[in-house]
Amino acid sequence: VSGVNAQGTFSNADRCENGISLFEYYCKGSTFTSTKFTCPTGCANGKCNVPVTPPRPLTICTDSDGGRKYFTAGFVAIPGQPKLYDSCTTMQGVSTLTERYCNGALPASMTYRCSNGCATAACKNPESLLQRFRNFLFR
Repeated sequence: VSGVNAQGTFSNADRCENGISLFEYYCKGSTFTSTKFTCPTGCANGKCNVPVTPPRPLTICTDSDGGRKYFTAGFVAIPGQPKLYDSCTTMQGVSTLTERYCNGALPASMTYRCSNGCATAACKNPESLLQRFRNFLFR
């Protein structure tokens, strides 16, 4: 800041002291004055440092069933977003699973044809069908 007062011409620049304190110079009426501030993030070149905003964490995708598991129902989740669930569709006798999984940090999906049918968001396990048949025969 610079100016003229009853004592004459003056000039002074804002300055830092010890990397923490800022002396800010200004005119108050015809008086040349300064105020000392403490800069919480430090001081350099006559001004307080701007706080550094930490980077946002990477989006983390999680898969409840651990990946491409066609015989296990699951979902993928990203913080702050709705969950995306595995799902079944059957058209003209063909059962298809939409399997959700994580591709790195992002959700992805694929379709998989379930040879033994699809129910409750998972392909029916052929071993469980065989076991049900055995249980039916030997009851």
